Amino acid sequence: MMIHDFSINYFNVWNHLEGRRKDYIKICLPLYEASVVGDWEAAENMLSINCELDLLGYSITQDKETTLHIGLYSQNIKFVKKLVDRMTDQQLTLQDKNGQTALSWVAGAGNVHMARIMVERCPQLLTIRDKHNWLPITMAAVCGKRNMVAYLYGKYKSMEGNDWTCEDIHVVFSRCIEADLFDSALKILDDQNNRIGFPEQACAGGVLYILARKTYAFKDVKSWKNSSKC
Repeated sequence: MMIHDFSINYFNVWNHLEGRRKDYIKICLPLYEASVVGDWEAAENMLSINCELDLLGYSITQDKETTLHIGLYSQNIKFVKKLVDRMTDQQLTLQDKNGQTALSWVAGAGNVHMARIMVERCPQLLTIRDKHNWLPITMAAVCGKRNMVAYLYGKYKSMEGNDWTCEDIHVVFSRCIEADLFDSALKILDDQNNRIGFPEQACAGGVLYILARKTYAFKDVKSWKNSSKC
């Protein structure tokens, strides 16, 4: 598991500048405002004139959110791409107060374009867990983001060890079923069955119970079978 220690100095600009409120308002507030709307010119200007602070490596909100976290609100892919290109791996892997990286946020939102930008730049993001011990793909499954699950699973399926454990596979599989992502669940079952013995794991994890509560999922199957008898 990889969760950053939020007490480290480079991540505490909020605590550092909150004691000097004028400085915080002068530096971080304009950067926040530029980032939340995706105004690259304004954001770049703030980063340049305050380059000695390394603002991309700082939290700029009380919730430990970085400039990249805030920039995701803009839904501006070009803005996010420029930020990511400017950041170091260490900056990209910073987490908010919930242990979520910017990739975790994007995974939950389902923006595959932004996820691809981050993963291609820093594959390590795939292995960072939040305070629930969730990987980015777990977040995508929990939020029912079909395309995101499909994209991320393509990155995870060949992983082994602590980066992608049997428990991770089972949790994502179960969450896909809960979110009605049956195609994704079937893909995981086909690929990973030999690794963890899915039938036993599925029963133990309550997957059959989940399915039993989703009678609507079988409605079309029943209708098709009935019509085929005619």
